[in-house]
Amino acid sequence: MEGFSAIAFPIGDESGSWLVIGESHNNESFDPDCDITFIDLNNGLRGRPTAVSDLSVPPVTFGTNGIVRLVETIPYDWKVTGSQTVEIRSHLKGNGRGPGWSHRMGETHGRFQVINYLGISTFEVVSDRGCLAIGLELVSKKLDYDTEFRQLTTEIADFCQQLLLNWESPTSLRFETDVDRQGKLLLEQFLFLRGSLDNEKLEGILESIIQRPHTALKSETEWTPVTLAGSNDWLKNPAVMARDWWCGTRGGYIPAAVLHVRRYDSHDTPPNQFLKFALESFLRLCLKVIATHPEAISITADAEAMTTQLEEILGRSFFRELSPLTRLPLDNQTLQKKHGYRDILQTWILVEAALSLTWDGNNEAASGPSRDVATLYEYWIFLKLHSLLDSLAGVARVGGLPSPSSDPEAFLQSQGEELIINLKRSKRSCAKFTYHEEVDDGIALNLNLYYERVFAVNSSAASAGSYSRRFKPDYTIAIFPASYTTEAAAAKDGQIAFVHFDAKYRAQSISELFGDPAETDEEIDAEKVSGKTISTYRRGDLLKMHTYNDAVRQTIGSYVLYPGSDTARGDMTKFHELVPGVGAFVLKPGNEECLKSLGSFLRDILKHQSDRFTQLSRIRYWTHNTVKEAPADYITRPKELSTDARPLEDRPAALFYMRTPEMAEWCRAAGIIYCHATRRDGTPQKQNPDIFGAEWVVPHFGGESAGWIAKVKGYRLMERVKLAGLLEVHESKLTVSHYHVFLLDAPVATFEILITNDFHKTELKGRPLPIPLGMVFQ
Repeated sequence: MEGFSAIAFPIGDESGSWLVIGESHNNESFDPDCDITFIDLNNGLRGRPTAVSDLSVPPVTFGTNGIVRLVETIPYDWKVTGSQTVEIRSHLKGNGRGPGWSHRMGETHGRFQVINYLGISTFEVVSDRGCLAIGLELVSKKLDYDTEFRQLTTEIADFCQQLLLNWESPTSLRFETDVDRQGKLLLEQFLFLRGSLDNEKLEGILESIIQRPHTALKSETEWTPVTLAGSNDWLKNPAVMARDWWCGTRGGYIPAAVLHVRRYDSHDTPPNQFLKFALESFLRLCLKVIATHPEAISITADAEAMTTQLEEILGRSFFRELSPLTRLPLDNQTLQKKHGYRDILQTWILVEAALSLTWDGNNEAASGPSRDVATLYEYWIFLKLHSLLDSLAGVARVGGLPSPSSDPEAFLQSQGEELIINLKRSKRSCAKFTYHEEVDDGIALNLNLYYERVFAVNSSAASAGSYSRRFKPDYTIAIFPASYTTEAAAAKDGQIAFVHFDAKYRAQSISELFGDPAETDEEIDAEKVSGKTISTYRRGDLLKMHTYNDAVRQTIGSYVLYPGSDTARGDMTKFHELVPGVGAFVLKPGNEECLKSLGSFLRDILKHQSDRFTQLSRIRYWTHNTVKEAPADYITRPKELSTDARPLEDRPAALFYMRTPEMAEWCRAAGIIYCHATRRDGTPQKQNPDIFGAEWVVPHFGGESAGWIAKVKGYRLMERVKLAGLLEVHESKLTVSHYHVFLLDAPVATFEILITNDFHKTELKGRPLPIPLGMVFQ
């Protein structure tokens, strides 16, 4: 790529002054008249060539349209040569887009730097001797301006187009009368037009229409001598269609003139009239863009090319012969269904419907012809995540479009004839989906895709919040079973999972984000020292992802999305499965492989979450059950259990209520403990199924210890007579026909007090209660 470190523009007055703009270097000359490193260029400018590698972007280049291009993030110096007083006017001045503008009043030099903004900015030098006005195009190192950045803005426009097309019928269009609003949306309307009808597509559509145009059979009449009449239509109604009757030589009367009817196929039909009307409206839009935004050189170049093409098309005889449109034939079947006509109608609807689309976030990301690329990249990622989820098998959007008052956080809203996109920085929005894949046995899921959801500090260990500080990931997907109607209910039961994503427009590679996995201890030490002195840390984004996973409860994964050049999928797992984990994914406009990789990852996440038999599901279930209750007032652990290596809190126990000390002694002596399997009438007695997974049994008398605890070694369903034999008691002591019987090892502990909390009070009389063993011992 041919590039320059500095470029000089002639001001055009007699003094021979120059405006020089170049990369900031204190030791380089900015006088093109004296510095021999400046060379003459064909367009009257002078430039200082720079040697750059294929991997770098030169500080100054020329775009395909001939405009001078500068690179965002690079600091530039400017200087006006010659001794004169000048006034500087520029969009770069005080725009708040980074370190910005540095220039003192009266000085003929200064410095500027633009962060994140791409597009056109003007620079004017005004003096008593002349005026120089130039347009500067700001491009990025991260995204190719002509392909990737244009693709990013086009795909955002395409998303809006699809919303409008799928919204309502064309009769819902609002024809805007607010001139200020129309002016602000000119560029958006033109982007819709350019995205739907580029020059090649427009030419192809019109050629197909003209080859097979819509026609209507029409007729016209004129008075003609009867001998020259080409048809006998007048015979159907001679009283009206004949005149000047005279008596013939043979008697009878003959008309001297008749109405001759000529039938022909006409192109002057409502569909063709609408075609002309739509093309003329496109032409007016292009002319308005050219007149309103002359500084937007790349956009006006497209508008000028389309203007030339539209003027040539409308000058053809086919369109010159058409009458003006008197009514909009939006219900016409030819317009709605015939190829070519349908495309023009669709484009016209989109251009007009742009005035019915409200997106406050777009105003934040756009300033005339320039764009905050970092913010646009954030919005683009949200739209891509939305589209990826929407395209996955088994995923469906939830409901229609609510009003802003009924659901202020909804991503898409409608109010009257207005479609609202609720996507703006520092404002939470949510798009809702459901997931259930018929071919799998997994459970159905609810999916909530958030933009900038805040996780506030919450002291409850079972809450869906942060335990340390507030966090606000760029994007969060909340996943919970469809059997829950709200996230709060799912979070309370430990049945929700969060996946976070952060957009990092500035990053170019995963090593820049997370550090090099192969780096040595010495390199890590050097990086830490560097981070303490210049506030940079290569693995800072990695640490932030780990922070999300740790601080935001019930998080299963946190990932960075960035417009880099890496190709490998960058997810890193904590254990053996897909999640929990951290990682990074490349997401770049026009790179379909990146989208496929991220889409595949999202699909795997959903399948993993719908499966109740994963390792993560087991970990989360027992973790939640451990922390959901406040710690009990524990007693001292018996010495006999102190050598047990496994944590008692992870192993369940079952509390068995003993009506009398005598019953407890029967059980201890027999090495069993039991509860009813049937009622007195012989019907089954329902018991909590978790007691059959208990590893320990604890007999008690309403909170007072029975004096011992034992491990379970087996289970039996026994008839009353057999159980009486084991207990060595008379059968009359037992009241039902069948019992659940747990076989025990020898008791291992004797103690006075069992539990001092109120767990036993929730137990129904005669029914055992499963609890974590840690509720008994500490």
